[in-house]
Amino acid sequence: MKMSPNNNLSDKDIREALKKYLLSKPTPPQVVVDELSVHNGNAIADIVALDKYAHCFEIKSDKDTLSRLSRQISFYDFTFKKNTLVTTEKYLLKAESLIPDYWGILLAKRTNSVKIVNYRNAKINRNWNAEKALLTLWKSELLEVDSRLSSGKSPRSNSRAQIAKKIVDDTCSRLVQKSFFEILADRFETKYQPFEITKYCL
Repeated sequence: MKMSPNNNLSDKDIREALKKYLLSKPTPPQVVVDELSVHNGNAIADIVALDKYAHCFEIKSDKDTLSRLSRQISFYDFTFKKNTLVTTEKYLLKAESLIPDYWGILLAKRTNSVKIVNYRNAKINRNWNAEKALLTLWKSELLEVDSRLSSGKSPRSNSRAQIAKKIVDDTCSRLVQKSFFEILADRFETKYQPFEITKYCL
């Protein structure tokens, strides 16, 4: 892969290397998604890997700034069970001071090609919010989740926020998390292993 002029790593450089890195793992994610809008469009996750968890990867290249990072962290924490910052040596120390200790860090290095190195593993994010995570889904997807999980279907006239609240009120959080994954997998036409409702709500 050719790098950007002057050896500065761009978003495109890092994004391409990151996707290769994720898909080359011994157990790769079921799907890697570019540019996923979350929380009513308040933030756009650069890369989301769908596997056991929906895992967000936020890219900060040499050409970016960190000015929006603090705001992005709150939206990603509400939405994803794991989050990882992917950055360069230019921003590594500054980024470490800004992100929570449960966020992972991947370092993009300048060599003959772009190399992604694991600097810190991501841990489970305890700030995940089922109701806010569901606002990533389209209305049709929320209605589908509601029809699968709830005793009574929401009227189509209800807002997305109202449908999300009903789902959360009617369903255990672990099942909401699995449904969130499955619906996103459906959106991107990904095969996944179906789950049993009772298994996740015991």
